[in-house]
Amino acid sequence: MMYLFLKEVPVPDAPYQLLFIMITASGSGWVTLYAGDKGQMLVLEQNEFPTIEEAIGRGDEIREKLQKNGWERCRATH
Repeated sequence: MMYLFLKEVPVPDAPYQLLFIMITASGSGWVTLYAGDKGQMLVLEQNEFPTIEEAIGRGDEIREKLQKNGWERCRATH
């Protein structure tokens, strides 16, 4: 799953948050949160979870926090 969060109209230098929830073949999962601004990107959080449910749960927590802080989810990314 991938979620893109924006605070303003998408332009090349606009700030964004990009949340990836990746499931592995072994049934574990990775959650990675990127932040980008002015053409630069960095990893804010990257964690591996032993189960899919834990990875999705952490992804949901991050998604909810971003939305509470004014980030709007771009619907075209999932």
